[in-house]
Amino acid sequence: MRGRVLGPDGKPFAGAKLYLNHSQPKEKGFAERATSGADGRFEFTIAKSELGKANAHNAPPQVMAAAKGHGCDWATVSADGKTGELTLRLVKDVPISGRILDPDGKPVVGAKIKVTGLSAPKGDDLGGYLEAVRKDNFQYTFAKDWAGPLPGRSTVLTTGADGRFRLAGLGRERVVHLHVAGPAIASTRLEVMTRPTKNVKGAKVSTFQTENLVGNRWTDLYMTSAK
Repeated sequence: MRGRVLGPDGKPFAGAKLYLNHSQPKEKGFAERATSGADGRFEFTIAKSELGKANAHNAPPQVMAAAKGHGCDWATVSADGKTGELTLRLVKDVPISGRILDPDGKPVVGAKIKVTGLSAPKGDDLGGYLEAVRKDNFQYTFAKDWAGPLPGRSTVLTTGADGRFRLAGLGRERVVHLHVAGPAIASTRLEVMTRPTKNVKGAKVSTFQTENLVGNRWTDLYMTSAK
């Protein structure tokens, strides 16, 4: 596997970590495969048999580049290893920060937030996704999807005494898929956009405060009830 990593400015990016999503235990982290050099280039070797093994999330083999302070990028590779050179472009980041409250408005301590996937639209622009949501069309097709936890970071975030959490490294104009569970609240899944916007039916944005989780009913500063 070989290719190059570019920064948001389109120039070669040094120090990005490269990961392969295949053959990883469901709850374990991904092994770092390589680091991009001064020219942005990377190369690592794996057995072809490893590409053919089933991923825990039944996803195609993909390579991801990640770097602190930036949004990640990824690309699908062929199972025979003949993909050729990859070009991965890091993007500006929009961290997700949130606060989980119980039905009484008190912070939920020890709530678990898991990233279950990440989606990127064509052209790194969520405009089409927002338009589809406004029309109650939830069959929008993203340009690419990453299934499972994200490499290079904790697979589970835990809220502290204030019920808050923060997740970075996703990138702007992305949709992150989350699973939330905790004491005295209903477990639920949700999609969060890394784009500040006004209230959109059925959609959540990057800065929010969640409450009324019992029965999977969600309200926050920007989103309406999921029911």
